[in-house]
Amino acid sequence: MKVSTKLAGVLLAFLACGTLSAQEVNGEDATVAAATETAVEEKADDFLDSDRYNAVWNKRRKYMNIGFVKQTLNASGYEGYKWNSDIAVQFSSGRTWYLHKKPLANMIKFGIDATFLNIFYAKYGAAPAMEGVDNGGGMFGDLGGMYEDMTGDDIDLGDHQIDLGVSVGPSVTINPVQHLKVSAYFRYSPTYSMLLMQEEFGGSFVSYFNYGLSVAWHVISVGVEGRFGTGKYNQPALLEISDINDKAKLKTSAVSFYVGFRF
Repeated sequence: MKVSTKLAGVLLAFLACGTLSAQEVNGEDATVAAATETAVEEKADDFLDSDRYNAVWNKRRKYMNIGFVKQTLNASGYEGYKWNSDIAVQFSSGRTWYLHKKPLANMIKFGIDATFLNIFYAKYGAAPAMEGVDNGGGMFGDLGGMYEDMTGDDIDLGDHQIDLGVSVGPSVTINPVQHLKVSAYFRYSPTYSMLLMQEEFGGSFVSYFNYGLSVAWHVISVGVEGRFGTGKYNQPALLEISDINDKAKLKTSAVSFYVGFRF
């Protein structure tokens, strides 16, 4: 009986020691976890206060781009009514608003881009279906007539398109190293588009969609952008392809290569 009592006492002592050891281990683990979490938070705070974070994310939110454009204007369903740009340029200026302060994985941020001014200009060569058409009439016909009277030469003002608009849409920006930033975006661009064709003026509201990719280092950036949109133009020079309301449905497609400045 005494042996059994002693054995039970030894077992209880052993279990008590094991319980205390487990509690000590758990306490040590909790302390380590808390210390680790504190260190991570301090590291994150240090990163948010760093010169790199300030230069990359707090600054350089505004952008201004100047680009060379390859643009086409097409009346789908009508053979020969396609214009290709001889020369085309763009200018845009706007700002990015980031949706969260701390970058994901310390290098990725999502944002909203707002472009306050979007200008595209293109001068087209004549569409095959309109080659050789007399340009003597139209609201600018007197200008051509005056020039011809003075010089003896006919003047052809050519076909031109000017788009004025704004745009807004989501973007994602990655900062993998130092001051390098890579951004991808998609934007909706409500635009008033103007056409000067055969010395006749016409215009239309066009909903453009822009998408692009840019790479920036400090202030300088380069990028590529595509855009497309369709509008119905009240263009007197295009009555042959116009609907019953004298409006011609035309689609604009373009690819831009631009140099930008971020500040």
